[in-house]
Amino acid sequence: MNRRVMIQADEALLSRARNVASDRGITFPQLVRQALEHEIDLKSWEPLSSTATVESGGAARQREYQPDAWR
Repeated sequence: MNRRVMIQADEALLSRARNVASDRGITFPQLVRQALEHEIDLKSWEPLSSTATVESGGAARQREYQPDAWR
């Protein structure tokens, strides 16, 4: 199952990762996948039982970001 994921990291790190991927002749997502597979023992990993998606119908883009009060 393919999913779109946002990766947040320092721009210099992302740039270096893109260069490594290019040097290896693979895409950036392939590099990330290989790195994850290398770091995580997939045989002992159990996926989450459920995930959640929040849909705002675009309303979130129409106003200024306000962090939740509890943060």
